[in-house]
Amino acid sequence: MAERRLWSRLQVARNEGFQFRRHLHFDGYVVDFFCATAHLAVELSNDGEDSPLTRLLKNKGYTVVRLSHDAVNEDPGRAAQSVVGACKVAADRSSLFKT
Repeated sequence: MAERRLWSRLQVARNEGFQFRRHLHFDGYVVDFFCATAHLAVELSNDGEDSPLTRLLKNKGYTVVRLSHDAVNEDPGRAAQSVVGACKVAADRSSLFKT
């Protein structure tokens, strides 16, 4: 349920230039949400520990935003805003390295 709530809110992020893919397959894992423009992945989990997928993504240079299902269910709009904010920061950071 949290995933559907966040997905519907992230669709609005297209207005800000960020397009998300859902359930992206990545090296044998499935990323909940992925934004190629920002080089950012979103993981939903109630586990406080970094997953093997999170570690893999970070090692490959991706920004990873981890949100709990509870936080998304409680306020999906705020969760989406935090993801879009992270996209803006990640996109700005990656643009610094482009020549």
